[in-house]
Amino acid sequence: MKCLLIFCLLSCCMKEPLESQVNLNDILVFKEFYKAGSTALLTNVFNDPMKHNNDTAKITVEKQDVKNFETLLNSAKVKKHVQMKINVELALVVKIDKKDHYFIISTPELIIDLVSNQNYVLKEDSHKKLLSEFIEKYK
Repeated sequence: MKCLLIFCLLSCCMKEPLESQVNLNDILVFKEFYKAGSTALLTNVFNDPMKHNNDTAKITVEKQDVKNFETLLNSAKVKKHVQMKINVELALVVKIDKKDHYFIISTPELIIDLVSNQNYVLKEDSHKKLLSEFIEKYK
């Protein structure tokens, strides 16, 4: 019984390990993309844009904006993504460790990674403002 109590106390007091930091290589923004849809549909559009009659033209994001976006992801609260219908402000292909991730910016508070099924929720006003500026610049 004492061992169980000690174990419970130690596990409550120990720090959680730090989450790994996201390191971005580059970002491409779709010039045109669906404006809304379920996350399942949007994932399919990313996987086969021609089948969904989606324009494949993309804009390369400037290096400083890539760093800013990386900062936003690393400072956001990360939650597991569940299927839902969303509005699309921007659709991005983000290269993380040489692997393409499909991101949707839904609002200035919410960024969704459709590959790793994670929601990045921004809480600070300065981060929301930075994301709003990113949206306006590449929209």
